[in-house]
Amino acid sequence: MKKKVLVTSALPYVNNIPHLGNLIGSTLSADVFARHKRLQGCDVLYVCGADEHGTTTEIKAREEGITPQELCDKYGALHKNVYDWFGISLDVWGRTHTDTHARIVQEIFSELDSNGYILEQEVEQLYDEKAQQFLADRFVEGDCPHCGASGARGDQCDACQQLIIATQLVQPISKLTDTTPVIKKTTHLFLDLPALTPVVEQWLSPRVHTWSASAEAITKQWMQELKPRAITRDLSWGVDVPGMPGKVFYVWFDAPIGYISITAHAREDWKEWWHNPEVELVQFMGKDNVVFHSVIFPATLLGTGTHWNTVDTIAATDFLNLERGKFSKSRKTGVFAEDCIRYEKQLPADVWRYYLLSVRPESADSTFSFADFQAKTNNELIANLANLVHRTTHFAHTKLATQKGALTPTQEAFIAQTRRAYAHIHELLDAHHLREALKETMKVAKHANAHFQHQEPWKTVATDPERAAADIRALLTIVQDLSLLVQPFIPHTAQRIQELLGVDGLTYENLAGAYDKPFSELATPQPLFTKLDDDLRAQLEEEFLPKTHPLDLRVARITNAKNHPNADKLLVLTLEVGKESRQLVAGLKEHYTTEELVGKHIIIVYNLQPVKLRGELSQGMLLASEDESGTVGLLLADAPSGTQLCVGETQAQTEAVTFDEFLTHTITSSAEGVYIDETPLHGATITVDKHAFGRVR
Repeated sequence: MKKKVLVTSALPYVNNIPHLGNLIGSTLSADVFARHKRLQGCDVLYVCGADEHGTTTEIKAREEGITPQELCDKYGALHKNVYDWFGISLDVWGRTHTDTHARIVQEIFSELDSNGYILEQEVEQLYDEKAQQFLADRFVEGDCPHCGASGARGDQCDACQQLIIATQLVQPISKLTDTTPVIKKTTHLFLDLPALTPVVEQWLSPRVHTWSASAEAITKQWMQELKPRAITRDLSWGVDVPGMPGKVFYVWFDAPIGYISITAHAREDWKEWWHNPEVELVQFMGKDNVVFHSVIFPATLLGTGTHWNTVDTIAATDFLNLERGKFSKSRKTGVFAEDCIRYEKQLPADVWRYYLLSVRPESADSTFSFADFQAKTNNELIANLANLVHRTTHFAHTKLATQKGALTPTQEAFIAQTRRAYAHIHELLDAHHLREALKETMKVAKHANAHFQHQEPWKTVATDPERAAADIRALLTIVQDLSLLVQPFIPHTAQRIQELLGVDGLTYENLAGAYDKPFSELATPQPLFTKLDDDLRAQLEEEFLPKTHPLDLRVARITNAKNHPNADKLLVLTLEVGKESRQLVAGLKEHYTTEELVGKHIIIVYNLQPVKLRGELSQGMLLASEDESGTVGLLLADAPSGTQLCVGETQAQTEAVTFDEFLTHTITSSAEGVYIDETPLHGATITVDKHAFGRVR
């Protein structure tokens, strides 16, 4: 009987199009593994689908003026189109807003409740009196209680990354009616994780050490102090909670169950995949999703007392960042999947797949760079793999069509030596080290290219055509091998190579034999890819990279001020910049007393190259304005320390700037605002102390 392998990738929210960071973190990585296991001869079921419930869906539907159902229909179809284009080999694609899903979620909840793992607690929650409903976390915004930043959501502050309890928000505003909510008591249900801890620990012990490093670390940290976790929300869109009108299950309770319900909705044999202890379950996700799959979902299934297949391996990635910033769906920054489709003629799906897998963030965050994208496409994918395929098939097709090319012992030895690498590649794939497996696969192509050069068939074809044919037969055998080795990574390319060779339906079992077709049956060779030239790279950078400005301007709070020990006109200031402490030397002694300065929120050039001024280290420079009368006033910002300001629509660069480079920019202040090179500075309410409008220095 074939080994059953169940593969899932984190269910994507359908309120937006996935970006490349989403793809490499879940669906693309899962696809590589699923394809590899199929080639091994396993019975594979790769399941994914749209995560349709939760506040993000309701909010996005309101923004677009459509119902949540219409929103899910729209974006669910867009997601599936993206995955099809990228060659994601899903066996089952589904959605969580189905009767099947609701039934299974409610059944699992009922079993947990019967087993005593559901708690009912009275909690305080924000209530919108105008809308007459309690507000779920993301339906309320206000000022962060930790750092003071505005626009903090009821669950998290993006400015300081701290988790928030919605009732602690300062000046909260309902996103439903733009009114100020009140605090009222309500009842919610909680999963009793402390009671489930012994069961989860026993289940976790033999598994967690085999997971990716980030998955293991995150899970162990969470297991140190499990608390009851709310599983209900006050929403209209979701799975209804039995006996609690107006409440639905929290999306992170119902979404993981979606793996089960999506399978059940599509396949009659779904229990063979979810109740069969012989099935191996491997789940792929970004590290931000780990805890829900490593603790909460297993606890949910274990608590039912029914045998469910729980995850054997969590293959989690770290984050893929974008040069000059981060991939972000909410901010619409980065390269999104639909953008790749627009460039289909120049850059087919496998070009994107290859690069993403080559920088897969397996042990630490990695960066998507267009310069690196160009280099890897041209120097690895084209100059190595595509070059080997084209030169070998072209030579056989044009120079040796009438030759048989029987292998000699020398060429059989070359093939055997090359194939010693294959077992290690498969081991890496089995262990979910996809990036390293791809690297080792490309070494095979490099080795074969070197053999082509060493054998010089373009010379021997004239003097010893049988030897030349044997050399090419051996190389075509490796090309056939590579069509299998690269198939999990770049499947469209693998198919094209096999079409060139006139073979199909290959599995890893074919890695034992030799290429046995007559050279005359080779298809007319065509280049596999087109080079990514400088013009196209520049176009991509212009379209997708955030615009940067050399000056990194941030808000700093003065915590101490004292006279400079070696200069009469200088002061030494101690600054708080977010969580960082800095020292700065400023020529303010003639304009401010030390007492006046302490506590002020000023603006500094954060990335100015540090220097020593009369023996004291100065880490940056503050900004002050001087009017025509010679009055000097600090630029003040009504924002928490550490807040980064923006020049127009640009983002600040991270590289240090010298004082001379700073002087190339013209900064002015007026009653209307502060301008850098005639572009407004924003990101906080900025004022000029003493109304000293004029040139800023």
